[in-house]
Amino acid sequence: MTEEEKRACRVCGLLDPPPYFPYGEDGFSWDFDICDCCGVMHGYEDITVEGARAYRQQWLAAGGVWQHPSSQPPPEQWDLQQQLSHIPTPFK
Repeated sequence: MTEEEKRACRVCGLLDPPPYFPYGEDGFSWDFDICDCCGVMHGYEDITVEGARAYRQQWLAAGGVWQHPSSQPPPEQWDLQQQLSHIPTPFK
């Protein structure tokens, strides 16, 4: 995986700022943190490709809204489609 893929949420593609890796530098050391954008718990609901895709499908069906605006508001000029392009290739 690339450095960007290691920083990206497997469900929504939100990029965490360096040096943070929600799945660890090896891709398998989850922190069980909650994604501010889609609300997935890293390392629980997105451990498998199928799980990440199912969560994404439910989240997008519900409107794909930013889940935690009080703790982390969406970036200015947030573009969901652009963000989704950051989803690591195996999880697309």
